[in-house]
Amino acid sequence: MPNTVLASDKVFVTPPQVDAYTYIDEPQLLMAYYGELDDFPHTYVITLPEVTAITVQLLEPNSDDARQNISGLLVREAERGVEEVARFPANSSDWEKQFVFTTGDSYLLGPAYTGTLEPGVYYLEVSNADNLGKYVFQIGTEANPERIGYFGKLKEVYTIKKFLGKPVVMVLQSPYYFVPTLILLASLFWWYLRRSQRYA
Repeated sequence: MPNTVLASDKVFVTPPQVDAYTYIDEPQLLMAYYGELDDFPHTYVITLPEVTAITVQLLEPNSDDARQNISGLLVREAERGVEEVARFPANSSDWEKQFVFTTGDSYLLGPAYTGTLEPGVYYLEVSNADNLGKYVFQIGTEANPERIGYFGKLKEVYTIKKFLGKPVVMVLQSPYYFVPTLILLASLFWWYLRRSQRYA
């Protein structure tokens, strides 16, 4: 079970209405979907062409207004309507805290599901009692072979901070930002010392 958004590629979802689904074609790839409930559930559509083992985890950003009540419902498309596969409610999790070093943020680990599913079309609904609040939905176990590069990571950290409502300066919590900044400052300091000694 993946229990971190550390190695995931990130997608930020903003469905404009209840039936604006987010489609997942490669559920084996490790992906983290960042969303904010706004009066209706968010639904993810997972299409499986063959028997597939899937792993999903719900998380919440750890903040003063964290609700710790995000739940998941997985159903399979049937000839008539849908049939329930699994529920993973908020009360099935201990909501343990996890810190992600690469972005400098912490999350609360919510309910999860692991299972082997038959071919078909599945709908995974993320919701809570009042359908309000931010969450992260993570799926998959395999790292994406086409991962974004360094500058893509910088943009990703910035986007996460913006999603979390944190000031832009907080990007310096990430080593992607603060390590190059420290190296630059150390280089400038070394240059200043050398220059001072030369003209002393």
